Amino acid sequence: MIAAAAVLVMGSCASKKDLVAAQSKLETCQSDNNNLQVELAKYQAQNKALETQVAEKNATITEMKEGMKIMQHTLDNSINQGGANISKLVDEINASNKYIKQLIDAKSKSDSLNLALSNRLTRSLSKEELKDVLLSGLYQHEYRHIDRSFPYPELTLAELGIPPYDVLHVSTGENDYYMEMEEA
Repeated sequence: MIAAAAVLVMGSCASKKDLVAAQSKLETCQSDNNNLQVELAKYQAQNKALETQVAEKNATITEMKEGMKIMQHTLDNSINQGGANISKLVDEINASNKYIKQLIDAKSKSDSLNLALSNRLTRSLSKEELKDVLLSGLYQHEYRHIDRSFPYPELTLAELGIPPYDVLHVSTGENDYYMEMEEA
């Protein structure tokens, strides 16, 4: 019985030791659990903040995509309208150019006819008759170049209708000279 009591006492001592160790381990586990609970709460708060930021960024992305769609639509409309406007302007310019060309052709034809008529008239008149006609203003169109091919080399500038105080441009091939014409 003593042995049984000794086993019982020893068993209870061992159990008490185990109990103290287990209690110490339990306290350590509870402390670790509390620390882990605090960390979990902190991470859950961070996770919530990150989820809120992700939701805000997704909303911003969605708004930007909508803005891009609107801008693309506006750009497409502008390009289509701009192309039409440019096409319309090109058509108007072409029409203006055609009209200007017609005017130039008509003026050139008129000048050619006047020159032909004046050539025929000068051939059919004597020099004295020609001077009377010239002074009456037959040659009242503009001469830009007086050179070897000029049709009336025998006429004076006054006979050609160049009034006094006009500026005459003389080109020698090497140099250009400008002379102011005065009354003599």
